[in-house]
Amino acid sequence: MLSVRPVPHLLAALALATACTPDPHGLAWGVRFRSADDQARAAVVRLSIGRGACESDDLYIAEVDVGSSTMVAMPPLLEPGSYCFAGRVRDASCVVYARGVREVELPTDESPLIVFLEPVAETMDCEAGCVAGRCDDMDPRDAAAADGGDDAGATDGGVDASAGRPDGAVADAAVVDAAMVDAATDAGLVCTGSRLDCDGMASNGCETDISRDPLHCGGCGRSCGEAECMFASCRCNGGLTYDGAGGCVDTTEDPRHCGTVGHACADLEYCVASSCVCRPGLTPDGSGGCVDLRSDPRNCGDLGTDCSTMGSMTACRGTCEDRCNTMQTDCSRACVDTSSDVMHCGACGMACDHDELCLASGCRRYEPAPCDACPCPTCPTSLPNCRVYGDNVICHAG
Repeated sequence: MLSVRPVPHLLAALALATACTPDPHGLAWGVRFRSADDQARAAVVRLSIGRGACESDDLYIAEVDVGSSTMVAMPPLLEPGSYCFAGRVRDASCVVYARGVREVELPTDESPLIVFLEPVAETMDCEAGCVAGRCDDMDPRDAAAADGGDDAGATDGGVDASAGRPDGAVADAAVVDAAMVDAATDAGLVCTGSRLDCDGMASNGCETDISRDPLHCGGCGRSCGEAECMFASCRCNGGLTYDGAGGCVDTTEDPRHCGTVGHACADLEYCVASSCVCRPGLTPDGSGGCVDLRSDPRNCGDLGTDCSTMGSMTACRGTCEDRCNTMQTDCSRACVDTSSDVMHCGACGMACDHDELCLASGCRRYEPAPCDACPCPTCPTSLPNCRVYGDNVICHAG
């Protein structure tokens, strides 16, 4: 909320709009007249804030009677960035005779931030009637910003009562309204400042303080969930950040909100010191991915080392190796023991006959032994050798 009141000054009279509830950036701001005569002539000061250069459209507008204690709602929180603070003063006849603007980068250590009102060529600000410095035919854009489209008139204090700040040309036009019915829509109850009628019951007045109510933070129906409501914004304690959906997250280590809310790390990453990095044991591949140099056949032992160029049976075990173990041979994409394989006996493709077995890398004729164990004296002279082959005792050629 802002209050405008005259404050004496040694060199010039001062009209200062001071934040009654301090902005989280520590900002209080106001306008100052160059002379006591300029201040004495003033009836209404139009205060506005726009984002970026001073040629941009206004984000917030409020008209304040100079010397009164009228309370108006201004933005409870200005996010970091460039803003234009402006003031325009009318006399009782609605003649604009002084203006001032300042472009400021927020946050700033300067407080209060003063906008000096310089004399300008006098112009009539109202096309039709004028009442004590206020136009009867306020420009529709100014009316929407100052009154929220509620038709509640100047008694709204320059704000839409259901949002705690301007919300466009129609009732409930802004997200902060949470689609609630505007409490100020000509219902006879007029709320100003940060207190609103969120339950729709005129009998208990403007019962809700949207500057600190966690169920109605910054507007009726805007819940903070597990967060707290401070200065009409949902805030988290302990270094946590509000996620916009009723939760508090640690953006320094949460892989779903790493560095900023909503920035998720990839599957092979985790969040460290607000940055997504590869999980332990993995290495950045230079194109935004993570690889395991111990097992990745396209990055084996080092980035870019591709095992597939060394043969189809090559595998990565920190280095590119034959997929078959030291006792095996790659035969037609299969790992075989050529010392005993009847289809690849001694070498790939060397198959033994049906009455032969592969023994010591050679095909040998055999027959079942008439003995239960070796040595077997009854083996025939053509197959004098006895051997246990699997679970069987056989006689075979030498």
